[in-house]
Amino acid sequence: MSDMQKRRSRQMRPVHAADNPLVRPVDRAEARVHRTTLTMFLLVVPFAVVLGVFGYGQLARSADAAAANLRTVEATTTAEAPSATTAADVTSGASSSLATPATWTLDGREHEGTVAVPPRTPTGTGVSITVDAAGNRVAPPPSHADTVVAGAFLTVLVLTAAGIVLLTIRGAATRRYAERRDREWDEALARLFAEGR
Repeated sequence: MSDMQKRRSRQMRPVHAADNPLVRPVDRAEARVHRTTLTMFLLVVPFAVVLGVFGYGQLARSADAAAANLRTVEATTTAEAPSATTAADVTSGASSSLATPATWTLDGREHEGTVAVPPRTPTGTGVSITVDAAGNRVAPPPSHADTVVAGAFLTVLVLTAAGIVLLTIRGAATRRYAERRDREWDEALARLFAEGR
């Protein structure tokens, strides 16, 4: 490699704060804080992913345990579903299904309750519902997609919280170093004007 190529190679290397004698100590300290907060965020990423996978596993196991004690039965509506609940629901479009009386049978025993059906559903319509061992209607266990979304949400939540905390620390440090730079400038100007007298 020729001398000119060596000089060009040295000129193209990035100048780091530690290598530059003109960089003030306050700038070096601020650069250290920025590097530290970035490193800490990168260290939080695998922790958040592991936490999300763990949360997904816990939810999947609890959903499987709940599903083992639940059964799906066919309920039959005993009345026609009304056209709408209130005028507000119609205008807002909030009500796509209405609670309608229904009956279902489990182990030879008949049970009564309500099921969610679209407006104006006729009497005698069959609806699949989830019941517990006593025949009481319960919410169905979360699906695989629900548990995946919950695990991903937990990961994003941890990353967001860590990001907010680290950005707050970094912002506070940046303000502090900016104030320190201003003080140093004021002191330097005061010394300059004092020497000029």
